[in-house]
Amino acid sequence: MRCGPGILTMVVIAFVLVSGQGYAQTPDRALENPLFLAEVGDTRLVYASYATGAEQLLVSYVEYDEFASGYGAFTFLTSGKEEEGGTVSFVAVKEYDNTDFGIGIYWGNGVTSLDAGVSYSFSKADVRVGVHDVLLNRWQENKDQINVSLGASVDITDSVRVGVDARPGEAWEFGIHSQIEVTPNLVTRVTVGFEKAKWQDAGLES
Repeated sequence: MRCGPGILTMVVIAFVLVSGQGYAQTPDRALENPLFLAEVGDTRLVYASYATGAEQLLVSYVEYDEFASGYGAFTFLTSGKEEEGGTVSFVAVKEYDNTDFGIGIYWGNGVTSLDAGVSYSFSKADVRVGVHDVLLNRWQENKDQINVSLGASVDITDSVRVGVDARPGEAWEFGIHSQIEVTPNLVTRVTVGFEKAKWQDAGLES
């Protein structure tokens, strides 16, 4: 599940509901891969953003359950200027030692789809694999359109992290991202997307 273009003109408002806590990451990347929900950290967060180019509004509520060792988020994303309606999502990540399991379920425009992924962390790196766009209510007619993703990230220093994600296919898609922790509550993220060897999009968020 992907957000539309317009990331360079995104307006973001975030409210942390737990007194004394800040936020370092935002939950929007969880719509690309549910595993990314864990980037938000152990906090409770209400998040809203608006992509002016695509005319898409995203509203999300995220919470971490310490007892269950997991994250959960409810999200609503409008379809944008070219379509009507929107998509309601539930995304969750469960932690087991060095392994995370993520799942995302999306309802919108007559379609129910599922994303799932697993990641494993060791030392200063982690690797992940996921399946995407599994249409639960149209399985037989769309089973050939299921996508797979592969990714890895590594901590270059205590404050710099870089990673790459790819979706194999006739036209391979790549996403390269870096995160710089300016303060414990402020992280700057740079992303660059490619399709085959052609530049596709870029974004900067902090």
